[in-house]
Amino acid sequence: MTFPGLLGPELGHWLREIRTIPPISDNSLIPISDEQAKLGQELVKAVRDSSGYFTDILGDIPKDLLGLLIGDRVKAKRLERIAILWQQTSERLRDRGIGDPEPPSLKYAIPILQAGEGLCG
Repeated sequence: MTFPGLLGPELGHWLREIRTIPPISDNSLIPISDEQAKLGQELVKAVRDSSGYFTDILGDIPKDLLGLLIGDRVKAKRLERIAILWQQTSERLRDRGIGDPEPPSLKYAIPILQAGEGLCG
């Protein structure tokens, strides 16, 4: 079975694979003792504590490195795009005879924003 336009044969293969997965029965769960459950909780707690330790040691280094590699470029592109859009908007307004637009009064802005809020949700 294939679905043209929706990932083609890959989706059909994926759906066939799902059909071959046997259903999970209630008897397939492995019972564990209270001690094993407590051990699992202790392991989770130890991992959380060690991650906090590494966070304290490394501080913002991973975030800063990722920012240098990827994030700062994305921010720079966004700022460039905002500047271009602002320039284009200013040119369009100037062409229409609107030199320095003023922000709308709250009397008009609030109802417009409230009406738009229903469209986004």
